[in-house]
Amino acid sequence: MYLNNLQSYTFATLMLLFVAFVACDRENPLAKDRTYEGTFYTKNLPQNYTSTSFTLKLDKGRFEFEPLDNSPMKHSSGTFILKDNQVTFHDENMWTADFDWNLIFSGDFDLSSNKQEITLTKNGENNYKYIYILKRQ
Repeated sequence: MYLNNLQSYTFATLMLLFVAFVACDRENPLAKDRTYEGTFYTKNLPQNYTSTSFTLKLDKGRFEFEPLDNSPMKHSSGTFILKDNQVTFHDENMWTADFDWNLIFSGDFDLSSNKQEITLTKNGENNYKYIYILKRQ
């Protein structure tokens, strides 16, 4: 069976569109080179921390996390890897104090988003959650 020119053109166009759709990466909501402002809060901890603001700067595979002065969070900086709906931050600072180490912005985070905000969630033990809401600008 032979295809006429219109059928051949239509078939080739559909195949090209299909290949482009399959090969295309979905854009991750967390831009790799950008500064975000956001709010940190916890969920299900025995003693939840007061919600506090922070700034997160992402630049060329590196990050800098700067909480407000009265925040329980710690200043963190280092590298990050973004893959699908997961982002891993690796803090490169030295820590010697006895405190909740989950308050260091480091580790694996689940990534979700909507039109207004991006949410990073770090799951701790006993269903504890450390949640960071980033504002889209």
